[in-house]
Amino acid sequence: MHAPLPTLLLAARALAGDGSVRLDRRLAAMGTGLTLSGEASGRPTAVLASEAAVRAIQACEARLSTWRDDSEVAELNRRAGEPVRLSADTLTVLEKSIWAGKLSDGAFDVTYASMGQLWKFGDAAEAIPKPPSAAQAKPAIANIHFRQIQIDRDNSQARTGHN
Repeated sequence: MHAPLPTLLLAARALAGDGSVRLDRRLAAMGTGLTLSGEASGRPTAVLASEAAVRAIQACEARLSTWRDDSEVAELNRRAGEPVRLSADTLTVLEKSIWAGKLSDGAFDVTYASMGQLWKFGDAAEAIPKPPSAAQAKPAIANIHFRQIQIDRDNSQARTGHN
């Protein structure tokens, strides 16, 4: 599993001391803008640390983004009801998402995507948002439930329980 981003940034900050260099980078990922800030003992170290952080973000986006058609999660959503081969990292995220859904009694639900199209989050946001009608929402709501996710670690697969 890749080192989580906070670990990478903290590692960059741990190198900071007298004469440290701060480096800020901006990038877009998963439908939003990001700013990475880090400090290091010199510019080459700061650049290396920031490049590692960017690679970690890009790897997460390749697995988890619903803003890319080629991500693992996009494939899982597209093939709803079918088993889909996923990386160990993505399976771990799904397991943690199911855990969070149970812990929050469903307040956190990773299977919200069918509603996301109706509410138009992120770049697709409307200038004056309008809630979906009950007729629009009903079929989408039927597809939301984290307990419908089935994980098969032995075969590195997962599937959502709806078609």
